[in-house]
Amino acid sequence: MKPTHGSGAAIVVSPAALADAELPPAEWSWVYRHVRSEHAPRQQLVDIAIHWMSQLYGQGPNREWAYGLVPRRVIVEEMLEGANGAIPDDFKLFVFHGRCQYIQVDSGRFDDRTQDFYLPDWEHLPMSGGPAWIDPPRSRPARLEEMISLAERLASDTDFVRVDLYHLPDRIVFGELTSYPAGGESPFEPQSFNAEFGNHWTVPRRYR
Repeated sequence: MKPTHGSGAAIVVSPAALADAELPPAEWSWVYRHVRSEHAPRQQLVDIAIHWMSQLYGQGPNREWAYGLVPRRVIVEEMLEGANGAIPDDFKLFVFHGRCQYIQVDSGRFDDRTQDFYLPDWEHLPMSGGPAWIDPPRSRPARLEEMISLAERLASDTDFVRVDLYHLPDRIVFGELTSYPAGGESPFEPQSFNAEFGNHWTVPRRYR
């Protein structure tokens, strides 16, 4: 369950959640939790959804104004499962002018989160966006070329967009498109990667 008009909010209900994970009170603005069904009573989910509907994410810390134009809704989606029923890895493909230049992979979003960056040929980059690298290193995804092709097709009409996908055992599932990841405030270490990412982007005249 998640809102359409904000970011960083989702409730995942599955048996793979930690046994002691629980939902916070509904007055918490952007709830992000993975819980088992016994800790997700229907009325509490409804209360959280109602609270989401009262929130205007576009006025938040990143000032992502476009969210303020999105109709406020709450959606309930199919539960996606990775290996052993776990939350699947989140593949985020940075596409500049129709070409995928970088791939970010987040794992363990609800517990021991890791984050890694790769080139399209799956070379691991010596950079960090905050969380630790995965250990041991992950192998090259079986559907890597298919994910890159899909991302480039979805991004073909714009100068930059990040395309988020899920690589499941039997298919690829679309997650979202975002034009300014983390409101443009993602920290890169070393900072030289800020310029390296930006080198792929020619800012259209209409933005200036």
